[in-house]
Amino acid sequence: MSKANRLVFSLFSAASAVALQLVAVDVSAAGFRLPNQDAYATSRGSAFVATADNASAVYYNPAGLGQLESEEIRLGSYLIDFDVGAEISGVDYSNNNKVQAAPQMFYANPGERFSWGLGLYAPFGLGNEWPSSTPFRTITEKAKIDYVTFSPVGSFQVSEQLTLGFGLTYNYTKLDIRQGIGFAPGDRITVAARDTGMGYLGSILWQPSERHSYGATYRSSVEHEYEGVTNVSLAPGELGTSLNLEVPDYLVLGYSFRPDRRTNIEFNVEWGGWSTVGTPILTGTALGDIPYPFEWQDDYIYELGVSRVYGDYIYSIGYDFNKAVQTETFYNPAVSDTDSHWLNLGVASEGERFEWAISYQYGKSRREVDEALTNAAGESANGIYRLTAHTFQFSLGMKF
Repeated sequence: MSKANRLVFSLFSAASAVALQLVAVDVSAAGFRLPNQDAYATSRGSAFVATADNASAVYYNPAGLGQLESEEIRLGSYLIDFDVGAEISGVDYSNNNKVQAAPQMFYANPGERFSWGLGLYAPFGLGNEWPSSTPFRTITEKAKIDYVTFSPVGSFQVSEQLTLGFGLTYNYTKLDIRQGIGFAPGDRITVAARDTGMGYLGSILWQPSERHSYGATYRSSVEHEYEGVTNVSLAPGELGTSLNLEVPDYLVLGYSFRPDRRTNIEFNVEWGGWSTVGTPILTGTALGDIPYPFEWQDDYIYELGVSRVYGDYIYSIGYDFNKAVQTETFYNPAVSDTDSHWLNLGVASEGERFEWAISYQYGKSRREVDEALTNAAGESANGIYRLTAHTFQFSLGMKF
């Protein structure tokens, strides 16, 4: 094993251990998807599928790997500070907000016609906790989903203008749920479960000229059958339980226009098939089978980014709009899903051996829910929900 490959293996092993601890983050749109996997791409509003010119192409568009000039390893972390507030009957409540992190790591090995790479990242995640004093505690007190993906990918250059990408995803996920029952003050049920699952992806990069580039990436859905235990405060002991949940498929389409060698303008549209989630059922609890009515709708994310080189630095600005997937009828504060607008800024530098990028996002949204269903305990999620978010991301790259 070469020195470079030993370094890659060691870094991936260390990153795997860290990733399993740092992947649940509070989200507010696009279900519980995390589209931000690289600081440079994030600073462009995540409009990167038609550019994909660093090692994070492993995630955004593997067909872009052949553009790299040498082996490259790239790692980073997405730091998120979310504040979600609920106003219900004139009383304000706030989620137990904490700064959370989602790490990423990518390795790329470009060739003349065939290129390959490896990725370790968190494409989904959820970490939201509300105080037990809320009037919706029987709907949710805590919801946490950890999700880590290991992905080997490859690309094949069909012609000078056209490259195809492909790959697999191996996904490890944990589920942690807590909610009130409604029979007595302080009663609750807790769920701890986990699962693994496989998926696949395909992509394309078409560059008919230096100024124009088109890209697309499709990720398959992954079906998970969580297996674990439940605890009910009114009944002693643990019981084995299971819950089936399908993580949806995603399609990203993008166009990049380069009016000159220093400027890159890109627009992307992302579609997610969240309508297939339906109503997962938690089975085997002391309370019988418990349905979780998602009944979400498909989501769209619209992304626009501009980058320009000035001297030794690349400055970027981006905007993205995330369409909420939760309907008003089945609104659940566990996800706190809203239509949200995001402003993105960043700076990057690329040297002969090392490269780095940093980005900042600001998000703000408001949603008023008036027609949420009332559950068997007589509670609903009706109210006004507000989001304020700040995120920071860094990426560091090394070329061999």
